[in-house]
Amino acid sequence: MQRMTPATTAATQNDDELTQLEDQMASLGGILEEEYARELEKIEAKHEREVRELLRAQAIELKELDQAAQEKKEAKLKEVRAKIQTDKRKNTAIQQNMKIEQGSCKKSDSCPKCDELSSTTNTKRKACGCIAVTLPSLCHGCADKMNLK
Repeated sequence: MQRMTPATTAATQNDDELTQLEDQMASLGGILEEEYARELEKIEAKHEREVRELLRAQAIELKELDQAAQEKKEAKLKEVRAKIQTDKRKNTAIQQNMKIEQGSCKKSDSCPKCDELSSTTNTKRKACGCIAVTLPSLCHGCADKMNLK
């Protein structure tokens, strides 16, 4: 058997210690990787919860905005319907007034401008505001002046 010199013994011892340290470092590296993976998982889970919270808040906000827009739309629709009803009433009143005017104009055989007898057919608006073929016509002179012939 060969005898080991103190230098060889020290080198072997150092080599063994180095191997032990490398094993410990590998073990610690594995532990660190596992710890890092766990921490990363925790952070990702926390981030995911925060994102979900934000999405829920945005969904609630969007729902509120949608509801407000719907209410505004309904109010506008109600307003338009009320305006349509008002316009219908006005149109009915105008039509009734036109019938009254037409009735009163039918009784007159003279030109509403100069009181001469009417002799032309006028379908345009008269001085009295009436519009119809059956209304009294302007005389030729007034019709010529107003370019209604």
